[in-house]
Amino acid sequence: RICRNDHGGVWLVGSDCVLVRNHIGESAGPGVLVDGVSCAQVRRNCVTSGTSHGIILRDSTCTPIIADNEIERNAGVGIRVEAGVAGVVDMNKISNNCETGIIIETGSGISVTQNTLIRNGSCGIEINDHFSGQISENTICESQTHGISVSGVHSAPVIEKNKIEHCQLDGVHLVDSGGTLKENIIIAAERHGLLLQGQCHSELLKNHVSQCRQAAVQLCGRTTAVCLQNVVSNNEQEGVTIMETAQPTFEDNVVSLNKGGGMSVFAGGKVLRNRVHDNFKFGIKLEGVSASAYLRGNTISSNNGHGLLFQNNCARI
Repeated sequence: RICRNDHGGVWLVGSDCVLVRNHIGESAGPGVLVDGVSCAQVRRNCVTSGTSHGIILRDSTCTPIIADNEIERNAGVGIRVEAGVAGVVDMNKISNNCETGIIIETGSGISVTQNTLIRNGSCGIEINDHFSGQISENTICESQTHGISVSGVHSAPVIEKNKIEHCQLDGVHLVDSGGTLKENIIIAAERHGLLLQGQCHSELLKNHVSQCRQAAVQLCGRTTAVCLQNVVSNNEQEGVTIMETAQPTFEDNVVSLNKGGGMSVFAGGKVLRNRVHDNFKFGIKLEGVSASAYLRGNTISSNNGHGLLFQNNCARI
């Protein structure tokens, strides 16, 4: 047991040691700091109740491994990955920390897989600029803000096969970023399941978004995202909204059983070969003089309101 130390629990500096099965608690500083050119392994530890972050990875050109740890009730972030770090964060349980579960700073190439993140005080996973690593097969529940947040024009992560549910804001929140979101399941976000803002140029492929309280997929700003083969179903308001100056391509998706209607389009882009059916109000609504989207090949059926609803726009159908 390593407890109540004034400068943190364990500091690994340029070390390739293996830290296994320790209880690291109530540290007045980070629980574990991996610093310098290190290929350390931190496995099966309990890092709890510290006054700072649980684990910090800093300035490593090797591949440290952070796996199978329980990281909980720390006053900062669960795992903080700082600039220039590669490595693996795998199969950790990260819960009830006061800030974000995992934060990945500029320039990191870390792989984050199969972690469970529950009830952390900000995001489940937060990704900042210049990140192009893998975020896959994580379970993220009850985050106090977003499930996954990505920002920065040079970020292009692969976010794949995650399950994200019951977040207090958005399931996935993208700002000015690229990358691929593929085969994620997003359930019961208090705001949007997927929100893309700014100059997003992401690809959204085969995601399933349901039971969200506001528009399940909202594309706004100047996003040029490509959305293919997603299922947007059983949400409390519209399935999809396209707003502001967005120019996405929304193709071959299923939009169904949404209580506020299927799709509301206030901007441009292409809406192609989608199946929009059984929504509680309209199928597709184009509203306002900026609603100039090009619609072609869509199947719009069995909605409780109009199939297509036009309000003061110049759309090409």
